[in-house]
Amino acid sequence: MSVYSKNHKHHQIWQNSVDLAKDIYELTRELPIDIEHDFVSQMRYCVDTIHSKIVEGVMRYYTNDYPKLLSDCLKYCSRLEKLIIILKDLQYISEITAKNRIEKINNISQMLNNLIRDVNMFYSAN
Repeated sequence: MSVYSKNHKHHQIWQNSVDLAKDIYELTRELPIDIEHDFVSQMRYCVDTIHSKIVEGVMRYYTNDYPKLLSDCLKYCSRLEKLIIILKDLQYISEITAKNRIEKINNISQMLNNLIRDVNMFYSAN
């Protein structure tokens, strides 16, 4: 994987995760006050961790930590998706709002999975 390819893929995933973060912050700002502060904090923590670990991954590209950081991003994507489903099930957000956010999360997850596959091929070749 070339340096350009690595940076380009990271940039796309990172940009999508930043866009998702903006969406989640906007969504949580609009939630009613009776939603637990911890619940909102968990959602924000998940989305912040996703784009932070992508940046950290770029810094640790040639270390053994890199694949783990990408896998961690997937875990936080999954956790965020579950929190959105709970909000939808409790009728705090609409089906359409949940679907749109989950599609964004799934897109990021797919991009991460592809990058993880490429990284594993890179490491196994070296």
